[in-house]
Amino acid sequence: LTIPEGLTVDQVADRVAQAYDSISKEDFLNQAKASNYVDDYSFLKGAANDSLEGFLFPKTYSLGDSPTADDVIRAMLDQFKTEYKSLDFASCEAKIKERYGVEMSDYDIVNLARGPQRRSTCACGLGFLQPPCRQARWPVLSQ
Repeated sequence: LTIPEGLTVDQVADRVAQAYDSISKEDFLNQAKASNYVDDYSFLKGAANDSLEGFLFPKTYSLGDSPTADDVIRAMLDQFKTEYKSLDFASCEAKIKERYGVEMSDYDIVNLARGPQRRSTCACGLGFLQPPCRQARWPVLSQ
């Protein structure tokens, strides 16, 4: 299963349903709710509209012949969690507060960076194709 950057949850559901006979698009979308995962993934606290937009990490996954929707979503969230841990949100939040007088949470920073094609630089001054305050690719999927 290959999930490129820039897809919405709905588009990810299409790809998952095409890749696995065991998962329908409807099953995936019914399972893809932040409230189903917030206890295991603290970065989902406060997710708008109970959505996983921006948290399903883009990459190629090998999940066996017949994974469940939950298996696929957890694999993507686990990868996001790995990438999330390596980002320096505190420095970026401090820069934004210093420059613009705005306090932002980690979740706010993720949302700010979710539209790389729509913006050229983030509030930290770095390009959106890089995560805030670090020189590496940004680990988000949706726009």
